[in-house]
Amino acid sequence: MDDTTRPENLVHMDMPGWSTTFGLLSKINLKKEKYLGNVQLNAYQNLSIAEMRMYPQDRSKRTMFAYTWPWVTTRYAGISTNHSYEISEKSQLNFGGNLGVHYNFSKYVEFNYIFHPGTPQEKTRILPSINASYEYSLERFRFTFGAGYGHRAPSVSEGYGYYIYNSFDRFDYIGNPALKNEISYETNASAGFKTEKLGIEAKANYFYIQNYVIGRILDLGSPMNYQSVGVKGYANLDHAKIFNFSLNAFYELLENLRWDGSITYARGIDDKNENLPFIRPLSYRTSLKFTHGNFAARTSINGDDTQINYSPIYGEDKTPWFMIWNASADYTFQINNLNFVLQAGVENILNEYYSTYADWGNIPRMGRNVFTSLKFNF
Repeated sequence: MDDTTRPENLVHMDMPGWSTTFGLLSKINLKKEKYLGNVQLNAYQNLSIAEMRMYPQDRSKRTMFAYTWPWVTTRYAGISTNHSYEISEKSQLNFGGNLGVHYNFSKYVEFNYIFHPGTPQEKTRILPSINASYEYSLERFRFTFGAGYGHRAPSVSEGYGYYIYNSFDRFDYIGNPALKNEISYETNASAGFKTEKLGIEAKANYFYIQNYVIGRILDLGSPMNYQSVGVKGYANLDHAKIFNFSLNAFYELLENLRWDGSITYARGIDDKNENLPFIRPLSYRTSLKFTHGNFAARTSINGDDTQINYSPIYGEDKTPWFMIWNASADYTFQINNLNFVLQAGVENILNEYYSTYADWGNIPRMGRNVFTSLKFNF
């Protein structure tokens, strides 16, 4: 980003960045009677560099320079495996795991010394994970139960970022190379019922995450960006809890008319029972689709409920509920063995003014939008 030619800025700033990645992937598939499996090898190297240079109004004065990603090299190598075994016509067992080695090296570690004196220049982490699930079918019913365990290494910004501005909560963020691995424990379950005309499925999962990584306000240091309201440093919470639930259904009203609907709900709290950020409120979607020969028409309504479990401490505010109505139609035809699809539609028909829980600064989403398209496949 280069804003040195914008006259309205109090401080001109260049913020170039580079990320270079290369790696390899190798996979072996296994099959024997009722057994299916695979073994996969994955390795990569990434170099992340980002700079920040501030120019004073008087260009004869000295400029300020910093590495916001201080030449951070990441190397990873891991082996993963997934397996499924058909116990009977009604049941199946799935299981798998991963073992990875994650290595970081910071060329200019002195930027991390300012907030974390004595920070090591390199760090190696072991990242294990394991998962298993059981599926059982009984006539038109289907059930699944599963569990998982895994480690996650901090990202480059979480570990080594230096004054990275977040316009969502207006804080500058500082990385911490000494962060512990996030350790996740998961349980999940689903239940479904399906006929030729009707289907309904409920899914739920629960995560207990030790050493959850999140930004906390620091007393040390002052903001670098003139728009910032403070400085946050990435830290490990003792734990966090996240619960997700979804309900999906469809019904064939007529031979050419189908209804689909879904409801999702999520809840997240930290170790102090405070709300976690970026957790979507109750949301819904319902749609009708009509098909006749090469013609298809759709109409849908979707929206979010009022976000009441927001997190002021992490920069969120209350987001009102909204409802969006969309409609479209398409026609498929052929010309000289080419398949064409002509489509037209309207998004946000009622021109609703809204923003979602995840929109930075409550910037509104797109209003009414009329579109047409022509697609073709060889």
